Amino acid sequence: MEKINCPLCGARDGVVLFKRKDLVYNISDDYFSVVRCPACDLSYVSPRPTEEEIKDFYPDLFYRTNLDGQKLLHRQCLATHLKLKTLPDVSVMNRDSRILDIGCSRGEFLHVMKSFGFDVYGVEFNERAVSPFDVNIFHGTLNEAA
Repeated sequence: MEKINCPLCGARDGVVLFKRKDLVYNISDDYFSVVRCPACDLSYVSPRPTEEEIKDFYPDLFYRTNLDGQKLLHRQCLATHLKLKTLPDVSVMNRDSRILDIGCSRGEFLHVMKSFGFDVYGVEFNERAVSPFDVNIFHGTLNEAA
């Protein structure tokens, strides 16, 4: 685990908002702190797993689903519409805008946003996350992506 400065402005010593363990997969006993930057108010996780450690937090089960593509999309559409209602700036964005989803899994969000007319791209470190959708996903790290 690594403690990081604010990824937006670089300020140190974020204020802890809350701490949580992984309650879904119970991979480790580590607690994850969500902190708020004292300078710019961005909330982020610190400490966080390193690039080498992060893959250990996503077991095979995370990428398996008994839902087919249509059911995955239905679930993602509902979640996306709720997000768009709470983010008015996103709902009025120029539809020629590009979206980059880092940690895009199977690309459900990208597929939904593509249907709204956005130019979408994803980065997913785990090659087990196979997408059934026609979206641009780079498998690797963000630093390796073009």
